Amino acid sequence: MDDQQRWARISRELRVDLPAGRYATAWRNFVITLYEQIEHWMDQRRRDVRHTVWDFCVVHSRSRRDRHAAAEFKRLMETTLGIIGKTFDDIELGENTLEAASAMVTGSTKVFIIVSKYLELPGYPKFVFQNALMAQLQRPEWRRKLVPVYLPGSRDPAPLLLAGLQGFTLGNDPRTVELVSGDIPVDYQMRVRQQRQRVEAHLLEELRQGKKQRLNQIREVVAELLEQFGENHDPTGALGQ
Repeated sequence: MDDQQRWARISRELRVDLPAGRYATAWRNFVITLYEQIEHWMDQRRRDVRHTVWDFCVVHSRSRRDRHAAAEFKRLMETTLGIIGKTFDDIELGENTLEAASAMVTGSTKVFIIVSKYLELPGYPKFVFQNALMAQLQRPEWRRKLVPVYLPGSRDPAPLLLAGLQGFTLGNDPRTVELVSGDIPVDYQMRVRQQRQRVEAHLLEELRQGKKQRLNQIREVVAELLEQFGENHDPTGALGQ
């Protein structure tokens, strides 16, 4: 979209008459800047509002092999079953990594764990892996929640805390989809999907109302500046106020 088309769209939304004289460009740029602040607010709200429940998540090490397997497994589930998941690579690294990983695990209906010798190595994600899961494993419902996933051709032993849990070998085939579908019952999928839809609906209404309010504020600012200074005035000085 070029500048002329963008301005045409903005002016249709605002429905405000701007001066056409010497300062016409300044008035238009002034309004565009205020409109871009609305877009920035909307983008920020979309980033801030995160889902808290997932159909599944995939726990994996940082090795290239395991990260690739986790991403492929997630893609397979989302494209074939339409269920939504997260992996450790979806988490922003930083001081809240453990908190984010724990939220990912506790908010998932099923936790698929890529069985790997790298999970036993020092450092990330062993610390995250153990702290996010260990305290929960004593509860029977959590034992049912965890599903080990073995990589084809790999002989990596399962970590001790996965001992006795039934898993399956990952394959890009209908059998994998069938196994996962059995692990995540349809009623669970519907419950998670409905909660996500409620969050999305609430966010859309917030954005709609917030944008409407901010558009009215732009109209009011333009009207006040025109009344106070007239058309022969550069309004961009008001942006820092």
